[in-house]
Amino acid sequence: SYIGAGLLLWKDDANFARFERAVNATTNTTFLKLDVFADGDVIVSRNLRLDNTNIRLQVIRSGRTVRFSHSTNGNDWTLVQRVQVPLAGTLKTGVLAINSTATAPTMIQAMKPMVRGPFGSRP
Repeated sequence: SYIGAGLLLWKDDANFARFERAVNATTNTTFLKLDVFADGDVIVSRNLRLDNTNIRLQVIRSGRTVRFSHSTNGNDWTLVQRVQVPLAGTLKTGVLAINSTATAPTMIQAMKPMVRGPFGSRP
Protein backbone atom coordinates (compact mmCIF):
# COMPACT_ATOMS: atom_id res chain seq x y z
CA SER A 1 0.00 0.00 0.00
CA TYR A 2 0.96 3.63 -0.49
CA ILE A 3 0.51 6.41 2.05
CA GLY A 4 1.46 10.01 1.33
CA ALA A 5 0.79 13.58 2.40
CA GLY A 6 2.15 16.85 1.15
CA LEU A 7 1.69 20.07 -0.79
CA LEU A 8 -0.31 20.71 -3.94
CA LEU A 9 -0.11 23.49 -6.54
CA TRP A 10 -3.23 23.36 -8.73
CA LYS A 11 -4.14 25.20 -11.90
CA ASP A 12 -6.50 22.58 -13.35
CA ASP A 13 -6.73 18.79 -13.68
CA ALA A 14 -4.06 18.76 -16.42
CA ASN A 15 -1.62 21.26 -14.86
CA PHE A 16 -0.53 20.75 -11.27
CA ALA A 17 2.35 19.75 -9.02
CA ARG A 18 2.32 17.51 -5.98
CA PHE A 19 5.18 17.22 -3.49
CA GLU A 20 4.79 14.72 -0.70
CA ARG A 21 6.42 12.55 1.94
CA ALA A 22 5.32 9.01 1.24
CA VAL A 23 5.68 5.47 2.51
CA ASN A 24 5.42 2.19 0.69
CA ALA A 25 3.93 0.19 3.56
CA THR A 26 4.71 -3.14 1.89
CA THR A 27 8.47 -2.48 1.75
CA ASN A 28 8.50 0.04 4.64
CA THR A 29 10.33 2.53 2.40
CA THR A 30 10.03 6.25 3.10
CA PHE A 31 10.61 8.73 0.29
CA LEU A 32 9.84 12.14 -1.18
CA LYS A 33 7.57 12.08 -4.23
CA LEU A 34 7.49 14.97 -6.71
CA ASP A 35 5.23 14.93 -9.75
CA VAL A 36 4.67 17.89 -12.06
CA PHE A 37 2.04 17.69 -14.80
CA ALA A 38 1.74 20.01 -17.82
CA ASP A 39 -1.14 19.64 -20.25
CA GLY A 40 -1.83 16.19 -18.80
CA ASP A 41 1.73 14.91 -19.30
CA VAL A 42 4.24 14.18 -16.54
CA ILE A 43 7.17 16.57 -17.01
CA VAL A 44 8.89 15.72 -13.70
CA SER A 45 8.62 12.57 -11.60
CA ARG A 46 11.13 12.04 -8.79
CA ASN A 47 11.35 9.66 -5.87
CA LEU A 48 14.03 10.40 -3.28
CA ARG A 49 14.60 7.92 -0.46
CA LEU A 50 14.48 9.32 3.06
CA ASP A 51 15.17 8.19 6.57
CA ASN A 52 11.93 7.62 8.44
CA THR A 53 11.97 10.97 10.24
CA ASN A 54 9.83 14.09 10.38
CA ILE A 55 10.44 16.54 7.55
CA ARG A 56 9.16 19.89 6.37
CA LEU A 57 8.30 20.59 2.75
CA GLN A 58 8.76 23.93 1.02
CA VAL A 59 7.53 25.16 -2.35
CA ILE A 60 8.64 28.58 -3.59
CA ARG A 61 7.38 30.03 -6.84
CA SER A 62 8.90 32.96 -8.71
CA GLY A 63 7.28 33.52 -12.08
CA ARG A 64 7.36 30.19 -13.90
CA THR A 65 10.14 28.77 -11.72
CA VAL A 66 9.15 26.59 -8.75
CA ARG A 67 11.65 25.28 -6.21
CA PHE A 68 10.78 22.18 -4.20
CA SER A 69 12.85 21.69 -1.02
CA HIS A 70 12.77 19.73 2.24
CA SER A 71 14.24 20.17 5.72
CA THR A 72 14.45 18.24 8.96
CA ASN A 73 14.84 21.39 11.09
CA GLY A 74 13.15 24.23 9.16
CA ASN A 75 16.44 26.13 8.81
CA ASP A 76 18.61 24.07 6.47
CA TRP A 77 16.78 23.35 3.20
CA THR A 78 17.79 20.78 0.60
CA LEU A 79 16.71 21.50 -2.96
CA VAL A 80 14.98 18.52 -4.56
CA GLN A 81 14.18 20.09 -7.93
CA ARG A 82 13.88 23.45 -9.65
CA VAL A 83 11.27 23.33 -12.41
CA GLN A 84 10.01 25.67 -15.11
CA VAL A 85 6.26 25.06 -14.94
CA PRO A 86 3.32 26.19 -17.07
CA LEU A 87 1.39 27.33 -14.01
CA ALA A 88 0.96 31.01 -14.78
CA GLY A 89 -1.63 33.18 -13.09
CA THR A 90 -3.61 32.34 -10.00
CA LEU A 91 -3.09 28.93 -8.46
CA LYS A 92 -4.84 27.06 -5.74
CA THR A 93 -2.51 25.73 -3.08
CA GLY A 94 -3.22 23.25 -0.38
CA VAL A 95 -2.47 19.90 1.11
CA LEU A 96 -3.08 16.42 -0.18
CA ALA A 97 -3.35 13.03 1.44
CA ILE A 98 -3.29 9.69 -0.35
CA ASN A 99 -3.99 6.25 1.06
CA SER A 100 -4.04 3.47 -1.48
CA THR A 101 -4.29 -0.23 -0.75
CA ALA A 102 -4.68 -3.18 -3.10
CA THR A 103 -8.28 -3.67 -2.03
CA ALA A 104 -9.56 -0.10 -1.67
CA PRO A 105 -7.70 2.66 -3.52
CA THR A 106 -8.70 6.10 -2.32
CA MET A 107 -7.41 9.61 -2.82
CA ILE A 108 -8.32 12.61 -0.77
CA GLN A 109 -7.33 16.07 -1.90
CA ALA A 110 -8.15 18.86 0.49
CA MET A 111 -7.55 22.01 -1.49
CA LYS A 112 -7.95 25.38 0.11
CA PRO A 113 -6.91 28.56 -1.67
CA MET A 114 -4.26 29.91 0.69
CA VAL A 115 -2.09 31.96 -1.64
CA ARG A 116 -3.07 33.92 -4.72
CA GLY A 117 -0.96 35.53 -7.47
CA PRO A 118 0.65 37.47 -8.74
CA PHE A 119 3.58 36.04 -6.88
CA GLY A 120 6.74 37.91 -6.04
CA SER A 121 10.17 36.40 -5.75
CA ARG A 122 11.65 35.22 -2.50
CA PRO A 123 15.39 34.75 -1.93
